[in-house]
Amino acid sequence: MGNKIPDHIYRTIFDNTAEGLYLFSPDGDFVAVNGALAFIFGFETPEEFAKAFSRPWEQWYAESDSYDKLRCIFKRQHSAINFESLARTRNGNLIPISENVNAVRDQRGDIVCFVGSVQDISRQKGSCDAVQEHVTHLRLELERSQQDKNVLIDIIDEVCASHSALEHVFINVVSDIMHVLDSRRWWTRGRSKRVASHALRISEKMGFHADEKSILHIGALLHDIGQSVFYDDLVDKPVKLSTNEIKLIRKHPDQGAVVLNKAEDFRKAIPLIRHHHERVDGKGYPDGLSGDNIPLGARIIHVATTFDSITADRPYRHQKSREYALREIVRCTKTQFDPAVTEAALAVL
Repeated sequence: MGNKIPDHIYRTIFDNTAEGLYLFSPDGDFVAVNGALAFIFGFETPEEFAKAFSRPWEQWYAESDSYDKLRCIFKRQHSAINFESLARTRNGNLIPISENVNAVRDQRGDIVCFVGSVQDISRQKGSCDAVQEHVTHLRLELERSQQDKNVLIDIIDEVCASHSALEHVFINVVSDIMHVLDSRRWWTRGRSKRVASHALRISEKMGFHADEKSILHIGALLHDIGQSVFYDDLVDKPVKLSTNEIKLIRKHPDQGAVVLNKAEDFRKAIPLIRHHHERVDGKGYPDGLSGDNIPLGARIIHVATTFDSITADRPYRHQKSREYALREIVRCTKTQFDPAVTEAALAVL
């Protein structure tokens, strides 16, 4: 076993860590804080903090019930993770903080002290509040977009601009946009979300990491945005499309790329949207790419859209079974579909 680390090394780490740290007694009395925590509360040194807060938990919370809530958490699970509250600084300002606290116990299980960390989350809270207000505005505008296509395009532009603010909120708004578009006809209702779900399951089987899945999620949700925005009249046409109309509607991957190209954060998903109708034999569109030249995410979306198209009702036919859809995908593997994607789809769809 290695040599024991000297106590002064631990003290040096404690004092110089960038995150606010504290040690409190089992009764919540002050034992020690580092300089970073003192700074969060407006003090220049830990000694100044100690003079102001002899019982910090009872003194720094701006809301009287915060300490009681923390104690209740400790009774249930003996630790607190990301406990958020309002705290009062030296000059009386209120700041939102997040705490992680653990109880240190001796060999008998008795609490020796509490070890905790504190973060000032003012900036994160401000960003979240601003994004939530923006999302509320977008949802109201979405109701108008069902009658006015130009409003929808404006909303997409706004979402592009605010993507980096909070990704999970952004994903929800994108889902809402596609829900509005999909719900305009009974046979596409819920289609984009289903395709995204199929694509994500395939990607997980293929070992995608989190960033890759996030890009795929956006691409799958928005794969037909160009068709929905620009070619509604052709999609709803009750008779067979002419050769020229087919050529026109096959431009929708390009149109989708144009709609989304205004946001840098969207650009990683654009190749998936642009190429989800390519075939591995090179006979797809818009660019006739083949094999590995087609982005893997686009190859996954192609299988996901095909599976959904077969297993959902259409105006001209009833839905087919899951087994039938998978047989068709297997039959068209190596011509339309990537064998590796097909293998994953067979395992998870």
